[in-house]
Amino acid sequence: RSLLRTVYGSVARAAGAGPVIDCDDPSAEIALFQGESGDVVLVLNHSAETITATLTAERVVASVMDVRGGAAVEVGARAFGVPLGPNAAVALRLSYG
Repeated sequence: RSLLRTVYGSVARAAGAGPVIDCDDPSAEIALFQGESGDVVLVLNHSAETITATLTAERVVASVMDVRGGAAVEVGARAFGVPLGPNAAVALRLSYG
């Protein structure tokens, strides 16, 4: 499954149709909701294990904030880690810089 994902992803990127945001962990599913002032990404862990999924965006992510509240966390890079418990999900608001 991971090999197919890698192959299909490489072909899509070469054709200019790659994902706006990508995840390195095949047990994590992502859904991106794009907005005018930032995006929201939903990350779901389909595994019975705790994971840290690394998300990589096309542009620099200035900060990440849980949509349920809390302070924004400075990122300042294209990639950042998202820790997820077993069968857990999180919705994050992304701000770009």
